[in-house]
Amino acid sequence: MDQWCTAYPGLIESGAIVERSKVLSDGGVAAWWIPTYLAETHPELTTIEGILANSKLVGNRFHNCPTGCMCQRVSSNITKAAGFADARGENFNNGAGEALAASIASACDSKEPWFG
Repeated sequence: MDQWCTAYPGLIESGAIVERSKVLSDGGVAAWWIPTYLAETHPELTTIEGILANSKLVGNRFHNCPTGCMCQRVSSNITKAAGFADARGENFNNGAGEALAASIASACDSKEPWFG
């Protein structure tokens, strides 16, 4: 279990929350992604340092998690701490998960820059 989920087992044991299903039982992943075609063409984008140094190659935009999700807050703080705005990058909020998924699909179909 990663550092973000350390409180979860204790909350279940104490009865503070009730687990109704095992939605992420197969190991749900929170991570930042770029399309494979970007990584193959620009291997320097496979690190945050490379993205900060080359933000134009990812469209100067970080596509954040859906509004209201904990990962949105976490990613916003990490992009701020990493200096993404200083690298002329925008912390972009697509709003709903469907809009985020559409942005990924559209970028991949067109082989455009995408980072989120």
